[in-house]
Amino acid sequence: MNPQTLLDLLPDVPRYVDARGMLLRGTAEIFGEDLANFALYDADAQVGVLVGVPAASELRRLEALCTEQSVLLASSETAAELRGTLSGWRCETAILHILHDVRHLPVSEGVRLLTPAEIDSLELEQELKQEFADAALFSPLSAAYADGKPVSFCYASWQTESFWDISIDTLPEYQRQGHATRNLAWMIRFQHEAGRLPVWGAVEGNLPSLNLARKLGFIEADRICVFGR
Repeated sequence: MNPQTLLDLLPDVPRYVDARGMLLRGTAEIFGEDLANFALYDADAQVGVLVGVPAASELRRLEALCTEQSVLLASSETAAELRGTLSGWRCETAILHILHDVRHLPVSEGVRLLTPAEIDSLELEQELKQEFADAALFSPLSAAYADGKPVSFCYASWQTESFWDISIDTLPEYQRQGHATRNLAWMIRFQHEAGRLPVWGAVEGNLPSLNLARKLGFIEADRICVFGR
């Protein structure tokens, strides 16, 4: 299937999913020839996008590339039919929120961007440190400081021309102290200057995340189905 043809069709895909970016970066493999029912999969990011209901044979090909960490994103309208085809996968509904007005965000002090050298010198678990190093290849990464050290980290796990998907981690001993909120507020303003709106996604059962999104002024914009192993 021609990638340019797909780019023309992708406005019909949930617009907060970075399917366009997958094609523009050339990192996505395409599964299927039906323009209304196909899949994209980015093996590096371990993320797939299901458009419509791809043929079972194409889904089997896609599944062969998936790892235990892979996730597949689909429209809520097709979730029931896809459940019958994707055996061995669980499905959760994720609520996507958007923030249009940044004027009422809390003041952010003690937050700044980290350089690659600073990321490399972080005293963190190797897995988390590698996550930040990988993220810094395509996204700015900000840190909120406390006690003279970075304790909360924020970056865009996905980024398009108009939207960015929030990813934030705070060291366990510094959680529930407001560090994530001020870090997030800073990064939202930073991205807003570049013309991007933040997307806050959380599964229905993650009430603390959903409550924080609403506290910061985010409003529900869409729902998608997230399939995981």
